[in-house]
Amino acid sequence: MSKENTIEEILESTKDIKKVDLNPYLFNKILLKIKLNKDIFLSTKLIWLSFSIYILLIFCNLIIIIKIDKISNKNEDTTSKYNLISYNINYQIYY
Repeated sequence: MSKENTIEEILESTKDIKKVDLNPYLFNKILLKIKLNKDIFLSTKLIWLSFSIYILLIFCNLIIIIKIDKISNKNEDTTSKYNLISYNINYQIYY
């Protein structure tokens, strides 16, 4: 009987809940915002500026990659020049 009583209490508590009413002008507000946002126009200056920045960043990345490649090639040359041996360190406990 305890279950039935709790269920009835819960159902009775929902009787006092009020239904939510929508704003009657909500749909009109949404339509107005959609219409206002359709007229967005990007200037050609902004488009060219973004394009030039993009190209500049690509160019800078290429320069950095080329410099890193040259430095790594230089390091390889010095190791072969002095016949340096690279040792592999093994950290295993058991062999």
